[in-house]
Amino acid sequence: MIRPHADNVLVLFDHHDPKHPSHPSNRKTAGGPYVPESVAAAEPVETVTATVIAAGPGVHDAYGRFIPTDPGLVPGARVIIEGKVTAATLCGQPVYLEGVEHRMVRSHDIGGVFEE
Repeated sequence: MIRPHADNVLVLFDHHDPKHPSHPSNRKTAGGPYVPESVAAAEPVETVTATVIAAGPGVHDAYGRFIPTDPGLVPGARVIIEGKVTAATLCGQPVYLEGVEHRMVRSHDIGGVFEE
């Protein structure tokens, strides 16, 4: 497993999770055939949700004060990513674990944590 550095957060976007209904391989048109991944990647994504895999401890500001990562960013937490993006232009650095694309994002890219 990867331990993120500073305020980085490793997430698995829902549409990158092969088990999630929004994954391109699980999406079908009204007639039944699969939507090609290139088409699905170009569709605007209004709300990007993800699952936290791991989070870094935090970062030091310009004055040397330590700012911890939000305590809600624990493995398994469901989060929303800020901004309107498409599946092809998601934020963060791609990281492949066991053949599945994850993303390393900054904690400030996370707009909120879903509470249960």
